[in-house]
Amino acid sequence: MVMGRSWTVAVFGTVAVFRTVAVICTIALSASAAESPPLEAAWRRSGEFRGRGDAGFVAVAADSTRGWLAVGGEGGLSIGRPLRDSRTRSLAIDGVRDLRFGEGGELYVATARGFWVLPGLSHDRTRELQDHSPGTGESSRRANRVATGPGFVALATDDGLFVSSAWLASPSEPGRARRLAPTQKPKWIPLDAGFPSGPVALVAAEVKPDASYLWSVVGPALWRVRLSTKLSTKQATKLSTKGAVSDLREVIVPGRPHGEVPVDLVTDLPEQSVALVYSDSIFFRRRNAPSGREAWEVVRPVLPPGASIARIGHWRGRYWLATDRGLLLSHSLAGPWRRAGPPAGRAPALSAAVLGTRLYVAGAGGLIYSDAKTDAKAHGGGAVHAARITRRAPSIVAVHRVVLRQQGLETRVFEDAWRGVRRRGWLPAVGLRLGVDRDTGRSSDRDEVFVSGDLHLLRDSDRDRSFDLGASLTMTWDLRDLAYEPDQIELSRESRLVIGLRDDVLDEVNQIYFERLAVLGDLTALRAGSETTPDPSAEPLEDPRSDAQREAALELRLEELTAGLDAWTGGWFGRQLASSTSDGR
Repeated sequence: MVMGRSWTVAVFGTVAVFRTVAVICTIALSASAAESPPLEAAWRRSGEFRGRGDAGFVAVAADSTRGWLAVGGEGGLSIGRPLRDSRTRSLAIDGVRDLRFGEGGELYVATARGFWVLPGLSHDRTRELQDHSPGTGESSRRANRVATGPGFVALATDDGLFVSSAWLASPSEPGRARRLAPTQKPKWIPLDAGFPSGPVALVAAEVKPDASYLWSVVGPALWRVRLSTKLSTKQATKLSTKGAVSDLREVIVPGRPHGEVPVDLVTDLPEQSVALVYSDSIFFRRRNAPSGREAWEVVRPVLPPGASIARIGHWRGRYWLATDRGLLLSHSLAGPWRRAGPPAGRAPALSAAVLGTRLYVAGAGGLIYSDAKTDAKAHGGGAVHAARITRRAPSIVAVHRVVLRQQGLETRVFEDAWRGVRRRGWLPAVGLRLGVDRDTGRSSDRDEVFVSGDLHLLRDSDRDRSFDLGASLTMTWDLRDLAYEPDQIELSRESRLVIGLRDDVLDEVNQIYFERLAVLGDLTALRAGSETTPDPSAEPLEDPRSDAQREAALELRLEELTAGLDAWTGGWFGRQLASSTSDGR
C-alpha cells in the first residue's frame, strides 16, 4: 500500500511500536514468511557524493566486486569507493544519462554528447575519460543507454543500436573481454539489416549459456537480437553483422499501452527473464513458467498520486521502484508497494544501484543509501533500542508543531482566513463622506442725493461670510457574497501554495530528524561495541577506518543534524536537549 503524507508521519513517529508488532506477527506466521526481509530501512544522505550546484543525479552504477560507485547527471560525474574511504573524484562531463561497469572494472558513460570509457578503475584512480562514440554526428553521439555482457558492449543512441566489436569475446579467451588500449578506438557494429531506423531509447543484455540476447526499444516497439559467442577474430575486427548477430525480430507484448514509449528495460530481476516498464505498469516474462513457455504478464502497482515510474530493480529480497514521488519497496512485483523511509520515500528517485549490502538511490535531491546489514542488526533488537533513543529527544510531532509555528505555516492561519471569507457577505461596505462649504460675499453701492440745495454722495458697503460642514455615513450589503465570495479563488490558490511549502518544510525536517536518529543509533552501537563480526566474503568492502575515526565522523554528523533542527525550530530543539534529564544526544 502507499501511505499518504499525514499517515507517513504517524508511522515514522511510532516506528518502535510497529517493529514490535511486526516481531509478534512474524512469530505467528509461517517459517517462509518469517524469512522475508523487512521493508523498513534507515536512509541517509551520502556525504561523499554531492552534485555540482543545484544539479542532482540521474544515473548511478556500482561494481560490487571492486567496491566502486559512480554517480552522474547534469552537474557532472563522480566516482569513489564509499565502503573503503570518503575520497571521490569528480569529472567535468555533463549530461550523463546512463552508467555501467564492465567486467574489467572499466566504467561506461552514456551522455547526451557522446559515449565515454574510463578504463582500469581497479588499478588506477587517475585514468582519464576516453571518447568512444560510434560516430561524429550529433545523433550518433547522443547516447541513451548502455548494456554490457560477456565480451561486448551495446549502446542505444538516437542513430540506432551499436555493438562494440572491440569488446566481443575472443576465441582464445572464452568468456573474457579483450582489454582496450588507451589509444585504441573500438570498432562498432551497427544493427542496420532488418533493424528499424530511428532513436533507440533502451537496451538491456540477457545472458544465456548458449548465447546472449540484446533487448531494445525503438519507438514504442520491443526488439530482440541474438549475439553469437562463437566469433572468429576476423569477424571481431570487421564492421559487419554477418555471423555476429542473428534472430532479429520484434517481440509483441500483449496489452502494452499503445503508442507509449517504455521508461525502463531490465533482464536481471529474479524469476523474470525480461521486464518492460512503463510509467504506471510493468510487463514481464516469467522465467521457467509451469507451461514451459514464457508468457507475458502485467502488474499495475498502486503508486502515490501523480507518481510515474522511472526505474525498477531488486535488492536483498525486495523489489524497488524509483518514481518521481519517491522510492517504493515491495516483496513482490504484485505488491503491495510501500514508500521507503525518509528521505528516500519522498525525494524524487531516478535511478538506483546495489553496492554490497547497500542500495544507493540517485535523484534530484542527491544521493542517499540504505544498508541491509545495518537494518538487520537494528531489527534484531531494534524496537527497544529505537524507543530508548527516541525518548532522549523531542518527538517528531512536537518538532513539527514548533517548526510550523516558527515559519508561520500553522493551519490556524488559513482556518481564520476561511472563516473571515465566509462571514464577509454579512459585513456591509461602509462609506463615509465629509463635505465642507465655505462662502464669502462683498457688495458696495454708491448714490448721490440732492437735499436742500446740497449734493450728497452716499456709499453703502456689505460683507458676509458662511461656513458649512456636512458628513454622511452609508452601509451597503451585497447579498450575492453570501452564496459565493470571489476572494475564495485567491485564497484557495494561496492555500495550495502554502500547503506545498509546508510539505517541503516537513519533508526536510523529517529527513534531518530521522537521519539524526540513525546516526545516533550507529554512534550508540559503536560505543557499546555491539557490532557483529564482518562477513569474510565482504571483507574487502568493509570500512577500514578505526573506531575512533568512525566515532569522530559520526559525532560531527550528529552535531550537523542537531544544528539543522535547532535552526528550523528557532533554538527550541537545542533548549529541549539541554533541559532533558538524560543526555539529549
